[in-house]
This record gives sequence, structure tokens and C-alpha cells, in this order.
Amino acid sequence: MALSLGISRDVQVSYSISDVKAAVEEVASKSKAKCQIEGRDDVMNTFKIALIGGLAVIVPITLQLKKVSDTETQIVLTSNKATNTGNQANNIADAFLGKVSQALSGTLDEAEAKSKSGCLGIALFLLGGLSSGLLGVFYLIF
Repeated sequence: MALSLGISRDVQVSYSISDVKAAVEEVASKSKAKCQIEGRDDVMNTFKIALIGGLAVIVPITLQLKKVSDTETQIVLTSNKATNTGNQANNIADAFLGKVSQALSGTLDEAEAKSKSGCLGIALFLLGGLSSGLLGVFYLIF
């Protein structure tokens, strides 16, 4: 596996800094299993966030917000922790920024609902498969 020396993303959005802060908070509150705010500095406009992906991949990031104008904000995401997860850490960081974008545009709830709808079908399929398998075992035993 390749050793990555960190992650860096720098994007500018057409939203106020307070809107971006609210979007980061919304993503964290709706994605508690994948995003945990570990620290926040309102004076410096920074967040310390742990992004969680997969079974054992935790990507600690620093998110710094810079006011460009009243309606423009620069988002700087960095992670200085070396990781041997290849592109997985980059994918986790990009997914987080995608969720912030969805929260800013008001589509986060729709995206969450679409991603969860597939899980229900899989769960029902597995439940059905398990129950029919158990019935087959029950039939063989008796």
C-alpha cells in the first residue's frame, strides 16, 4: 500500500461563513456514525473533525473557514496524519465535502433517504433468506 502524507482540499463556495458553519454542524448531527466534531474554535473559524469510514479507518481533519466576502467562504480541509489506506482517506474527505455541499443546497435529507432506501431492501432480502433457511433446517430436523 502507498503511504499518503496527508489530504488537502481548498474550495470556495457562494455561501456566508455562518451558513457553512451551520452546514458542517448539520452534517455532523445527521451523520454521527461517520462524522464527529471533536473541537471547534469560533474565533479562528476552525473545526477538528474525525471522519470515520469502513471498519477501522478514521481520518482526523481540520476544517478552516475563511470569509472571502459576505456571501463567499473559502473552505480549507487538511489532514496531516500519514495513512496507508491509499485513496480511501481521500474518498472519505471528498464524501464529507459532498455532504456539506448537500447541506448548503438543502438536499442533504433527500440524499440520506436515497442512500438508506437500498439498505432496507437488502435487510429484507437477508431476513427472508435467513427465515427460509431456518425453515429448511427445521424441516430437516423434524
